[in-house]
Order: sequence, then structure tokens, then C-alpha cells
Amino acid sequence: MSQIKSGHTVTAFDNEIAEIAISINAMSDAATRALDASIDALVHGDTERAQELIAQDLHLDDLESELEKKVMRSMALRAPVADDLRYLVMALRIGAMLERSGDHAKNIAKRVGVVDFSSAVPLMHKVREMSRLGNSMLAQSVDCFNRGEAGLAVVVRDRDAQLNELFETVTEMIALAMREDEAFIASGVQLLFIAKQLERVGDYAKSIAGSVHYIITGEHLDT
Repeated sequence: MSQIKSGHTVTAFDNEIAEIAISINAMSDAATRALDASIDALVHGDTERAQELIAQDLHLDDLESELEKKVMRSMALRAPVADDLRYLVMALRIGAMLERSGDHAKNIAKRVGVVDFSSAVPLMHKVREMSRLGNSMLAQSVDCFNRGEAGLAVVVRDRDAQLNELFETVTEMIALAMREDEAFIASGVQLLFIAKQLERVGDYAKSIAGSVHYIITGEHLDT
């Protein structure tokens, strides 16, 4: 169970909170696995794996739907107020951010096989670096939720600044490659799209961390 909410006098509510936490962690696992796999498929040009990932996105949608049902049931049965209500609203927000991260993984998978990136090895290394950082941030933001530690939220925020700097570097590298070789323009446009997807994942991780920070401290996380 998340350490943010526990120890209610109504045991059933504690059980519901535990189930909500389980759903959030299942979504986090699914989203991070999809992001890793989508970049692997992109690097190796594995179109078959890419199609599998696109189809699997429906599973993450189903997980979000189940999370929403659990949260709405708790709201209806417990009529929560104050911290309990904020916690349930935060759970919905986290679920939405994780589902959108899965959408970005799907969008990356859709680019597999569209363009040959074999001539862009240095750029692909940078894209992989972005992916690893963004994915790590996403997992860490959910860990912040699990452990109820505001300090972890600050760490995620700071790492988002690193991801933004890396995104700017990748963008500059792609722009330079496109200027030097017109034949690379089509590939460059696709890589710019992919890099933006990964940058957005970092934004979602920071948003999750910010929500957790607010629940724990009552203060918004400075950006």
C-alpha cells in the first residue's frame, strides 16, 4: 500500500486504498515496459514487435478504466473529504499520466519501419539515453507515491531539467544532420517526433511527483 494513506478506522477503506495502489503500480509497470520495448523495436527495426506493442496499449487503457472504477466506488461509498478526497483525486491524475505515457510508447512503436535509422547511430544513442532517463523518472515518481517521500519528488523534478537539456541537445543534433544532408530530412522529422514523445514522458513523471509532493506537504513543488 502507498504510505501516503493508511490506518483508517474503516478497514474496508484501507483495503480499497491498497487496491488502488496496486492498480497504479500495475499501470506503471505496463507503461515503463512499453516505453523500453518501443525503443528496442525502433533501434532494431522490429516491425513485428512494434505491432504487438501497439495492440498491447489496449491493456493499459483497461488498467486505467479499472483504476477509475475503484476510485469512483470509494468516492461513492465513503464520501471522503480533506486528505482522503485529495488522495483519490491524485490517484486518478496519476492513472491518466501513466496512460498517456503508454500512448507515447504506442506512438513511437508506430514509427518503427517507417524510416530507416541505420545511418543515424549517434542520434539513436542519444534517443536511447532520453528513453532511459524518462522511463527511470516515471518509475521513480510512482516510487515516490509508494513510499510517501516528498524528497523523491524533488529528485524527479531535478531530473526533468536534465531530460529537457538532453532533448535540446538531440534537437540540435537532428537539425544539424538535416542541414548537412537533405536525404536525412524525413528521418530527422521522425526522430524529432520521437524525442518529443520522450520529453513529454518526463513531464508526466514530474507532474506525478508534484501531485504526491502536494499531498504530503500541502505545498506545490517549485518548478
